Amino acid sequence: LRDLVNSAEEQSKKLETAAAPLATLDVPGGIASLATKQTCDSIQEAVRQVEVAGTEAENMTRACTTFVLQKGPEMKRLVPMSLGADPSDISQTLAKLLQHIRDLAVMSEKTLSKAKLARDKLAKRFAADERTKQMQAAFRKYDEDGDGLLSRKEVFAFCKGEFNFCPPEGVINKLWKHEVEEGVPGLAPNKFHCLRVTIGIAREVARDQVRAIVRVEKEQVLEGVKEVIIEKLKGVACAVNDADQEVVKVEKQVAPLLVKARIMAVPDMVILSEETDAMIKEAKCAVVGVWKQMDAVSDGLNDRFKQDIQAQVAIEAKILHINMGRMEARLTRALNLTRRFREIATRRRDAELNSLRRSVLKVLRHNQGLRNLTDETVFGDSIALQDFLVFWQAADKNVPIESEKKSTGLTKEEGVETETGVCALGTPAKEAEPAGVGGCAAEPLMEKAADIDPQLRASLTEEAEKWLASELAAVEGRMEQSEQAGEVVVPAVVPQSDAGSTALEEAASAPTVGETPEESVKPAEPSPATTPVPSAPAVPEEPMVETIELTPSEIERLFTFLDEDGAGTLARDVLLNRLTQA
Repeated sequence: LRDLVNSAEEQSKKLETAAAPLATLDVPGGIASLATKQTCDSIQEAVRQVEVAGTEAENMTRACTTFVLQKGPEMKRLVPMSLGADPSDISQTLAKLLQHIRDLAVMSEKTLSKAKLARDKLAKRFAADERTKQMQAAFRKYDEDGDGLLSRKEVFAFCKGEFNFCPPEGVINKLWKHEVEEGVPGLAPNKFHCLRVTIGIAREVARDQVRAIVRVEKEQVLEGVKEVIIEKLKGVACAVNDADQEVVKVEKQVAPLLVKARIMAVPDMVILSEETDAMIKEAKCAVVGVWKQMDAVSDGLNDRFKQDIQAQVAIEAKILHINMGRMEARLTRALNLTRRFREIATRRRDAELNSLRRSVLKVLRHNQGLRNLTDETVFGDSIALQDFLVFWQAADKNVPIESEKKSTGLTKEEGVETETGVCALGTPAKEAEPAGVGGCAAEPLMEKAADIDPQLRASLTEEAEKWLASELAAVEGRMEQSEQAGEVVVPAVVPQSDAGSTALEEAASAPTVGETPEESVKPAEPSPATTPVPSAPAVPEEPMVETIELTPSEIERLFTFLDEDGAGTLARDVLLNRLTQA
């Protein structure tokens, strides 16, 4: 660490030695005296040496700081053990070394700052000397007699040669009055900068005079063409009104488009969208024509002040510009509505064509299965529209419909029919025999329904269970009313099952009112209404079919849709692949 600190001290001393020549720059007039003794290159070399030495000093002080930070804890622990010194003394020594390193770093930084400041001062000094030399060269150039003074004639030559400007005689007289001493025949070199300032002011005054003349002339021109501009804008206003009428027609056309999109046929939607596009295009052309007519208002009036005339036209036509901007916004809205209408038509057309594809594919697969045909035997290698129409006319269009099974495992035909009294199993409910009304009340049918076979209950759908419960509740209500009136009511519908028939037999064997139990045991004579009728043999149901009828125009639309290239013919594989994409 001592070696590193000593090296940093030596480098700082070298930096001070290199910066010694620049110390005179801080003295008033030091830059001028230094510039007269040394050239620009030597001064820049001195500044470069200071920067190099300063960079090296900064690197050394940074190395010292890094060493202390890395090895400091180890030094505090090992040095007292090896030398037997007090740890507090070691800490104080390290703190003093760190402070010394910081002082070296601050000194190097200050020296580098002085060097950079000196370099900037010298650069400004040399730039000023260069401008002074140029002014002296210009003075000598126009001092034709070489007397070291500029006469009036030479001043006019200077103005003409340097600025292409001839100052007024009064300006030169004023300059001579204030800057040239009495008895001196011309302007001295130390007053040359006053001459340049005076000429600059005179040139600006001359420009102001020219601007004033031009402004007056412009105002006269604008006043003269104002009436012409107003007359031309009247014609533009008529064109704006015509364009507005076109835009109104477009708005009336597009207003009901989204409503028509729900009810209009797809071909009509396509035709309507094309008509609307044509109307929008015509309206846009009318708007563009109005803009061109408005831009042409300033043509041929005055080319010199054309920009000023255009600004005047913009002021006079401000209302027309606002109306035109609104027209463009209205056309944009109409264009958006038409685009949405066309998108709806496209989606509906795709949906219809996909439906046609599915229908044709059903008929195709049905006829292949019906006649044992393959893809190669249905069509030839190349299919035209006429071939497609011939196939459709000759095909069997009665396609069987497969019955869709519900989640309970029952088909749609096996559902509950409450009007005919058919339960979920598809079996018609028998008429229940009348329950006895003897010495005790009839047993409620809801309790009898609880005795139904659990296997039968498990096969009932939720809808069938609801229907059965409602029917039984209605029957029980009618029976209660009959008990009060002394009548016997026959239940309308009771589900048929083994447990259900047992319950009905028990209800029929119950003693009626005024009948002894012995009398109730007598077998009842069968009535014609309750005589069982042998059921007819089950007739197999014919499969349901769907007749798919498509018009020739629909077949033609489908073929045109499948013929993406517009060739008029399709290969068999291409046709079948595009049909199966449905």
